[in-house]
Amino acid sequence: MSAGSVAALPTCAGTPKPPARRSAPTRRALTRVFVVLTVLVGGLVGLVRQALAPSGWATAVNVVWVGYDLLLLSVIIEAALFRASQQPRESTA
Repeated sequence: MSAGSVAALPTCAGTPKPPARRSAPTRRALTRVFVVLTVLVGGLVGLVRQALAPSGWATAVNVVWVGYDLLLLSVIIEAALFRASQQPRESTA
């Protein structure tokens, strides 16, 4: 190579990559929706059982747990459906 020539840089050839497939938010949350429905059915069975034949604290405690589970699952589903382009809610505190 002579002093005046410039060496050619090697080129890097890459394969085109298809765009990443994004599943629908409802599809990602499908398992969670199934769990919510199962917990709801269990809670309704507990309420009917308590109404027909009061069995003390056991069923009442289970119904309270159903409410707690639904509260937690609602937050998870809300997070699964969240889009980054959405603006956060204003705090009223």
